[in-house]
Amino acid sequence: MFARIRITLAVGVLLLGVTATAGTLPATAAVPDEAVPVASNPPDGVFNQGDRTLDFDHGWKFQLVNTADTTDPSGVYGNSSNPLAAAVDFPDAAWRTVTLPHDWSIEQLPQASNGNATGYFPGGLGWYRKTFTVPKSMDGKRLSIDFDGVYMNSYVYLNGTLLGNRPYGYVGFSFDITDLVHADGTPNVLAVVVQNKQPSSRWYSGSGITRNVHLTVTDPVHVARLGTFVTTPDLATTIESGYADVHVQTELRNETGHNTSVDVVSTVRDADGRAVVSSTSSDVALGDSATQTADIKLTDPHLWSTTDPYLYTLRTQVVQHHLVVDTYDTTFGVRWLKFDPANGVFLNGQHLKLQGVDLHNDQGALGSVNNYDALWRQMSILKSQGVNAFRTSHNPPSPEMIDVCQRLGIVMMVEAFDAWDRQKLANDYHLYFNEWSDRDIAEMVPVLQPVERLRHRRDGRRGEELPCRHHVVDRQRDPQVGDRVVHPDRAAADRRREGT
Repeated sequence: MFARIRITLAVGVLLLGVTATAGTLPATAAVPDEAVPVASNPPDGVFNQGDRTLDFDHGWKFQLVNTADTTDPSGVYGNSSNPLAAAVDFPDAAWRTVTLPHDWSIEQLPQASNGNATGYFPGGLGWYRKTFTVPKSMDGKRLSIDFDGVYMNSYVYLNGTLLGNRPYGYVGFSFDITDLVHADGTPNVLAVVVQNKQPSSRWYSGSGITRNVHLTVTDPVHVARLGTFVTTPDLATTIESGYADVHVQTELRNETGHNTSVDVVSTVRDADGRAVVSSTSSDVALGDSATQTADIKLTDPHLWSTTDPYLYTLRTQVVQHHLVVDTYDTTFGVRWLKFDPANGVFLNGQHLKLQGVDLHNDQGALGSVNNYDALWRQMSILKSQGVNAFRTSHNPPSPEMIDVCQRLGIVMMVEAFDAWDRQKLANDYHLYFNEWSDRDIAEMVPVLQPVERLRHRRDGRRGEELPCRHHVVDRQRDPQVGDRVVHPDRAAADRRREGT
């Protein structure tokens, strides 16, 4: 029995990236012939591509307040209960300047009192601040601040106003800052308090803004965040006729306050950036939001595999009044998987022996800083030794790790949480599971359909078939389980481990 939700992905489908292109495009434009570079390892994260997102990893100030607890013994900075350092005029000139991603735990000296699970490194309380200006040219645009992951229990403030918080440190989150940001040249102050109260992890977690941060700027009419989902349904059948059906689902947003219509141009580009095939959906009616679907026939597709990890890019362009108002890129691979209980795993109709490893999210001496080059080095070494499968233990991976694996040809088994509502450690995810797990899963899987394949508990919680390891599942102890059958020998062994 497992304490963690697992979702198996053939990498190369679910990673979403973003870019922007200025210019015009007629509603019936032909597919352009020129090659457009496909970004990999962009300097500030996989999600930072083009003009749609701006560099937001640089120019941060950091103050480590307490490594022993998440309280402020000095009374100067405060924490989320009394966020003194979130004030716009709070003095931070003496704070240390850092570039994100950043992990303050790895910078400390290990102490035996911190416990061996985290390598004897501490957690604690830290503050980050960034002062930035927004030019007048962005007036009328929609702005959001996007975090790929902050470990943990972070609260984010803009100009002294709380935007929100996120307890879990391994998923991204975003806040719309359009109505709070100054777009007249007046300085804005973004403040983040991070509270890693130990013990919170059975492995080295690090502490801080350990993944990339992005400032996303769009027109009021745009593709939603993580808003494009690409599949290749019935590929095992269509490939016999020499093509793949690239099914595209695009979530659109209209924040103009009035109804409009747009054209949506979907172009499949090959690994060299050359346009292969395009489809246009004209006059898509758009209220506050809309979901647009398209099916694109991709002839003679180059299949993704663990030995030939070929990737396409879907470029989605939203056209309003003959102007391209948003461009959004989605990287995907064309492949199909079959799971046979008698014969194992098949990829593209060929038997695939999984030769896998599981890894935690840190990078050794770098701590939990999410560094693309370090991830590439780690996984390429493993790939050279025959690894073709990777289990993320025990949390969702960063966008950069997903990108690395899909480009190296490594399939992934993605875990969501290490604990549910039964604790393994005093300050682990069990404190947040009931309130946050649905939202964290929805963030982990950009479109909810794969999650919905999990059965539901009678109390409405997802994942009934994957109970907590520390919760022996049978009807006598948990009548909520319903018709689940657990082998009596396994249940007895679990009871012995629990001392019951």
